[in-house]
Amino acid sequence: MIDEAIETIVDGVKSKIRARWDILGSVDGINGSFSTGHTPKKAPLAYVARSYAQVVEQDILNFEAYSNVYCSDIYRRFLKRCNGMRVNNLSLNGVVETLQRDHTDSIGQPISLTYDNGRLKPLHVPHGHFAIGSINGKWHSQGIIFLTSTGEVELYNSYENLVGARWPSFVAFLTEEVDRQMSLCNDDGSLREDVEFLPQDTQSWEAIGKVHSDERKRAASLKGRVKRFFKK
Repeated sequence: MIDEAIETIVDGVKSKIRARWDILGSVDGINGSFSTGHTPKKAPLAYVARSYAQVVEQDILNFEAYSNVYCSDIYRRFLKRCNGMRVNNLSLNGVVETLQRDHTDSIGQPISLTYDNGRLKPLHVPHGHFAIGSINGKWHSQGIIFLTSTGEVELYNSYENLVGARWPSFVAFLTEEVDRQMSLCNDDGSLREDVEFLPQDTQSWEAIGKVHSDERKRAASLKGRVKRFFKK
């Protein structure tokens, strides 16, 4: 597979997702958007996968101007075919100009590319890396997905300077990780038992995340006690 075929590959990935989970229920939206794999036992509007409405070049240019970052050619072509997607614990971010809050919307919006390419970008990640999404671990861990300046994809620990997974290209990442996320689920959309939530060399990340989570709780508890003390 080569990057020049990204549009065909994205269409194929979306078709594969729908072929697996449309039987559980799906919703079609504007500009090719959809939700599929309805799992109402989790929540009334819960779906295994979502693909968001494709955008045009001007939308991406507006994002670049607002965020002061450059969106790589391969990812901007992805966005024109699919403005981000969610598959199980994988989230690929998209262009969001105006946040919409509609609890009846079965498709919704992607997480904005602005967040992890702005003030939320971890300090340990190289400046030239472009954040495109995340993969959630079981409880406390998360990996942030970055496109490098040389076209590779790397999964960084959200807390520490660790790279747990690498792919030679965005195409390789997209096809392999979507397949992996699909393999974690049963046909009814539920998670299989004893699955590895994060790919490749990330076995220690849940423990690392637990340490940082506990530290945040202790800090918040201390802050609360100090505030209550001065209110007396």
